[in-house]
Parts: sequence; C-alpha cells; structure tokens
Amino acid sequence: MTMPSKDVYVDEELGIDDTSADGSQQKPYKTLLFAHVQHPPSDGLQYLTRKKEAGADQGPGVSEVHQKWVPATQSALKKAGKAYEQHKRKQAKGDELAIREKQEADKRQQALEEAKAKQIHQDPKLPKAVKIRLNEKDPALIKLRSGESKKDVDYSEGRGTRVRVTGRVHRLRTQKDVIFLTLQDGYGLLQCVLTGDLTKTYDALTMTLETSLEIYGEMWEVPPGQHAPDDRELHADFYTVIGKAAGDKEAITTRVSPDADPQTLYDNRHLVLRGENASSVMKVRAAVLRAFRQTYEEISPTCLE
Repeated sequence: MTMPSKDVYVDEELGIDDTSADGSQQKPYKTLLFAHVQHPPSDGLQYLTRKKEAGADQGPGVSEVHQKWVPATQSALKKAGKAYEQHKRKQAKGDELAIREKQEADKRQQALEEAKAKQIHQDPKLPKAVKIRLNEKDPALIKLRSGESKKDVDYSEGRGTRVRVTGRVHRLRTQKDVIFLTLQDGYGLLQCVLTGDLTKTYDALTMTLETSLEIYGEMWEVPPGQHAPDDRELHADFYTVIGKAAGDKEAITTRVSPDADPQTLYDNRHLVLRGENASSVMKVRAAVLRAFRQTYEEISPTCLE
C-alpha cells in the first residue's frame, strides 16, 4: 500500500522559522533544518524549496524560477540531515540535563523541608562563654586548645577558652558534614568550624555570604599543615543567625562581582567596601590623612587668599 505523500515547503526568502509557519505554500519555513525539526523525515514526505535567483526582480516581473517549487537537492537534504541529527543529540542532552537538575532541586527541597524540623539548643552545662572581638589575642583571656580530640568540642582538662563572637560571614566553604566559615567584624577575621547537627539545620543549608551570626565555641590552634587567619579557629557548639543576607541573584558576589560595570560598583560602594582589597585601601588612606593632620597644622584659607 502506497502511503499518501506530504509536501513541506521551504522558502529561503519569504519563509519564517517559528510556530506561526506550518510548512504550507502560504506559510513556508525558511530553512530545511527547521522543516526537519517540525516534520521529521519519513516515507512519503517531500521537502519542496524555492529561492530567488541572483538578478531576479520582485514584483510583477519576478522570474518563473523564483515562483516554482522544486524538490530539495540531495546535497541540501544531506546537510540538513546532519544538522538535524546534531539538533536531536543536543536536545536529548538538554532534556537529560533538565531532568537531572530537577531531581537535584527536588532532593535539595526535600532536604530543606526536613532541615526545618531540626533544632539546635545551647547546652547549659558548658562553661560560660567570654565575649571577644575577632582580633582578640590576649593569652590571659584566650587559651588555644591543641592536639587531637575525638570530639569536635571538648571542654575537658586543658581545654581551650569558650568564647562568644559576632560578625558577618566573609568566606564560606561547605563540605559533606562540616562547614568552614570566616567571620569578619571590622576588627579582624576568625575561621569557625561547624560540625554535626550544626550543619543540618535550615539556617546552615541556606547560609549566604554577609549573613550576621553569633557563634559560641572553643578556641583551637590550627592543625599542622592547615591555614587560617592568625593560625587559630573556633570549633562551634552553638550559633544563632542575627540577620540573613540575600542569596541567589541578590547575593553580594552577584551584585559586586569583579567584572561588574564600574557604574554598578559605584552604586554599590557600601558593598564593595566590605571586600578585603577595598577596605584595606581605605584603612591606608585613613592612616595617611591621620599622619598629615598630626604633623601639619590644618588651615582653611579665605577666598581672598
């Protein structure tokens, strides 16, 4: 039984490659590739093309060659066929990626819902925490614990000082069961380590840069071969979120990225100054001005002078 033939029309000059075209003579496609996508090759399907020849004029005097529909050449069909196969592979890869991203998004959403039920509480049996600035280094006030312990926080004999610090999250690195974050308070930096249940709360899973935290924990020396500001770190036993910073498109790293437009950086100067380089420049500038004012007498001349 012979299948009825179907003609798909392609006009390189007057056709349109979008859903408003249907491949008829009145609404032809512009390219063979789009015609293949909308009407995949099959038995009984024929692609008819036409195009204006060089030198042919439009209007009443248009040449007959321009008006006549002819079957697409074998070379054009072969070229379009290769492009169509590439299109299918790309589309399949895109569909696979979309499915994988959706699965990961669903998995994360489920984890976030479960994390909302996870609550942490401060242990009243722990030693009273000492409130310090992040740059506090007085050995009479702070004792650093060294060595190894089976517990992340261990206030046994020879323990480190339990402290309470506040600051903004300047750096953030999340691993499977541990979160490394660096706090900044305008005086200095301090690396804090969150482990165990502290990493499984909703606040931990959605933590963003510039979030304000209050953290309780034990001061430790940094293990050999590791690096941290002032070679020390805080092993947290409890924390609270004072204020959560925006994430995603409104995150500070998005709004003031290094390759951002200069005008954007000027408009968000208050965010730029939270970076180490910009704040260091301003500190040097303040020190230079202070030195000049201490050395020279400041005079405000009149307009006549």
